[in-house]
Amino acid sequence: MFFKPIVWLTDCAHVGLTMGFGIGEWGPAFVAENGRFEVHDWSIGFAGGPVTFLIYDATDQIARPPYDRHGITCAWPPRHLFGHYYICRF
Repeated sequence: MFFKPIVWLTDCAHVGLTMGFGIGEWGPAFVAENGRFEVHDWSIGFAGGPVTFLIYDATDQIARPPYDRHGITCAWPPRHLFGHYYICRF
């Protein structure tokens, strides 16, 4: 009951830190279409750990099957956070 809102809130705080200060991402971001599509690597960097990406897609095309854009492919539907921000995990 409380787990899902807490995870959403921490993800939103992570978005704020990443987009506002560049904190909380692994390596440089992939930017295309003059900033209308951005991919930030949120993976923790451990071998075998989860692969997580924050995706900003101004057109929201990443949310449509086959969940692929600019070679970034989500294994299942990306989770919508807010606005044009999505989390893609494999």
